[in-house]
Amino acid sequence: MTDVYKNLESISDFKEFSNARHYVTLPSDWCCLVAHVDGSEQAVSEGRYRDVNNVGAACIMAVKNALNKEEFPYVFVGDGATFVLPEVHRLSAVNALLAFSKIVKKNFKLDLIIGSMYIHEIEQLGATVEVARYEIHSGMCIALFRGGGVTLANHKVQNGEVPEEDATDSVYNTRVNIEGLSCRWNKIPSKHGCIMTILVLDNPKVPGNVYEYVTGQIDAILSRGITHANPVNTEFLTWKSTRQIIREERRFHASTCSISFIVRFFEIMVVVMLFKYKLFQKALFDVPHYIRESKSHADYRKFDDMLRMVIDCTQDQANAIEFMLQDMHQHGHKLFYGVLYSTHSLMACEFSNGTDGNHIHYIDCDNGGYALAAKALKEQMEQRVSDRFAIHKPILETKLDDDDTSLEIDRSTIEGEFSLTFGDDGCIDHCLVFGDYDDQRHHDPSLEASYHDEKHKCRADDDVSIVLEKLEAGQGDFELGAPKGVETEKPRKKKKKKSKSKKKKKKKRVETKATEEAAALVWEA
Repeated sequence: MTDVYKNLESISDFKEFSNARHYVTLPSDWCCLVAHVDGSEQAVSEGRYRDVNNVGAACIMAVKNALNKEEFPYVFVGDGATFVLPEVHRLSAVNALLAFSKIVKKNFKLDLIIGSMYIHEIEQLGATVEVARYEIHSGMCIALFRGGGVTLANHKVQNGEVPEEDATDSVYNTRVNIEGLSCRWNKIPSKHGCIMTILVLDNPKVPGNVYEYVTGQIDAILSRGITHANPVNTEFLTWKSTRQIIREERRFHASTCSISFIVRFFEIMVVVMLFKYKLFQKALFDVPHYIRESKSHADYRKFDDMLRMVIDCTQDQANAIEFMLQDMHQHGHKLFYGVLYSTHSLMACEFSNGTDGNHIHYIDCDNGGYALAAKALKEQMEQRVSDRFAIHKPILETKLDDDDTSLEIDRSTIEGEFSLTFGDDGCIDHCLVFGDYDDQRHHDPSLEASYHDEKHKCRADDDVSIVLEKLEAGQGDFELGAPKGVETEKPRKKKKKKSKSKKKKKKKRVETKATEEAAALVWEA
């Protein structure tokens, strides 16, 4: 089963990335391993995004070398990387990242968050991890992900909802190896005036292939298409000074006296002669050909539950793309997006040898790139939630104490939302009912229709996890308890009041749509 990804047939046309037939579901015993630079936004504000970017790329190299260049799916996201690995490789990868995190802390003054979730844990939360292989050039492939699992794992790890990986005794014996990574090119200037980072996340409740439409529109706006908007302008590539290269790359090593750094030092001397001073350019490999082909080996477009792009375009084209995304977001809420503009792109290189298919270049936008675009997308999603609840006015609020055995709320014909708070025993502690004063500007009939498919009945003696699952499902007119006038079980005897010294029950807040006329809410304690 470890060869599932390796044996997967690749696609060569990026426009096929949204076609489900190219994806396979990965086994449940695999895991999503996340490495994320904590505080990347702060580092960007301090002008250190190049450091953040290099650390993210170095994480990939550390894991690849730890697994002896074994082929596995992963994605570079600017301020980190996500790996999807079979169980047999998990410990080696985790140890490599934990050992590297110590170097990052010491030399870069950055913190690396490392956490993982097994795919069976992700599936229990309603997501999956599906993968496809996109061949960018001559056998060099990158992974594409769908199903929501990779995004879910990233969210859980970054928000501390899953435990971070702990160092074991084997970590201290792990030698960090990032051989093959180089970051020796200066920032690459735009040919057309604007380097644009684009993130697009579709709304799964809206029918239709949003990604196919978006890429088609971007293709049309760019006139010559997305392929010609590749930001790796090889004619503008310039080599950093030897001193700067050594100063930056020595930070990848625990000590400048280590064997690994000494080897890297002599390797830097050789490549400086090849690339900077253009000596012996065909002695080891065809350097001019390698430079030309670096453009076709770049990961400037990819997909990991959301569309990611870094493109070179004019400012007018960038404005047109953002206007299109804004229009799709505001009318029907078909998608969420984040964009960032700059005048330069960044490139970190993974090099096996100079022949085609044996090098790959990780692309990001300068001045924050994917990290700040992701922040803008997240804020947009939070604003959507805030706007949605701002148009509701509370019409009833009540609380149950320990002596209450039932609660009835006659909602008459009001269309609105229940906000329910549960205690540890699975019984409702608090209920807030919102009247819906929505107007047409906030009303989407295509979404409304899905709420009337079937009814769910959630009773007080249901397991609380089942109740929450039904409420979060967002389908059907929810009838909590029994309608008014229908016989229910006799309430149990009242419980004795608990001591005031007891800890307050933990609360879980859940919102769900309800539109039934003359509905009643009956809960037994």
